[in-house]
Amino acid sequence: IFARGDVGVTGELKVRYRYPVVVDRPATVHGWVKRVSAPLYITEAELVQDGQVKVTATAKFMAQPQLVEKG
Repeated sequence: IFARGDVGVTGELKVRYRYPVVVDRPATVHGWVKRVSAPLYITEAELVQDGQVKVTATAKFMAQPQLVEKG
């Protein structure tokens, strides 16, 4: 949600390690917002290494606009 310009706090995070992640080898993480029901964001992510999804995650974030510093 931060990439969308929103601020929030993590309410829940579930991580599933499907395969070992090799240290010192490049990996890519993709994340996306699956659903928004303001102020709740449901997100998903995956870590891909060597063409294989090695880790998946789901999370719930609560938007917290009052956390934005006003200058």
